[in-house]
Amino acid sequence: GLLESWVVFALNPSTRQVTTHIAPTRTVAREATAEQLRGLPVECCEALGPFGRAHGWQVRPVPPDVGEIVCVTLTSLEQRATLGPLAFTPLIEAWLSASAMFLEAAPWRTLTSTQALEARVDGKRMLSRVLAVTGRSRVPPGLIMLPNQAAFDRAQSPGADELDDVVVLTLDDETGPVSRAMQRQYGRAFHPLLLRLQQGRVSTLSENDFKLLIASMRATTSLALGAPIGRGGVGDVEVTVARVEAASRNDYVH
Repeated sequence: GLLESWVVFALNPSTRQVTTHIAPTRTVAREATAEQLRGLPVECCEALGPFGRAHGWQVRPVPPDVGEIVCVTLTSLEQRATLGPLAFTPLIEAWLSASAMFLEAAPWRTLTSTQALEARVDGKRMLSRVLAVTGRSRVPPGLIMLPNQAAFDRAQSPGADELDDVVVLTLDDETGPVSRAMQRQYGRAFHPLLLRLQQGRVSTLSENDFKLLIASMRATTSLALGAPIGRGGVGDVEVTVARVEAASRNDYVH
């Protein structure tokens, strides 16, 4: 039969720290949460009221910022395979915000998956990636990040083998709790999925490449909105994005 799993979130509003309990049943998960919070004043949403009263919990309306934190935490849990410990850092919020802006700009209207974009980190000549925008036809909107132009060219070839190193971001519009949470918090309904693939297997994305992806999304958004060269940043990473002209491909830095 189907296996049941429950996740209960507990938030400390003063520290914004979120703890979770995963258990086979709702009762077990809530009992574990109640035990951890024993002796502390606890407020809960109306849905948890009947259970919480036995532990002295007080029912209160859910503050708006709690919805944002829960949304981010749910997304973080889904991305653990790709992001590891980065899934529970402020970079997640930066990524989701950049995703909403990317969707708003709809760069696939002017850029295609066959148009190479160079993302170069400012001040670091040898640190660059090649991007491709998806979203036309039935392909979900997203961004593909490849290590260099040669990898991009291989991906364009018919019958291309598994790429050695690629980051794939898709922003599906499927309905569900994550999409509804995104609509409430960021103004766009989408379900993000981030994968880093090496020889067909899921691997962990480095902090530097995660920042590079977020900055590249913002720069691609800028490019799609009409800037001759897109610019975007996150933290200490600033990126410029420009179209790769066919004539300059031979001079591309590998």
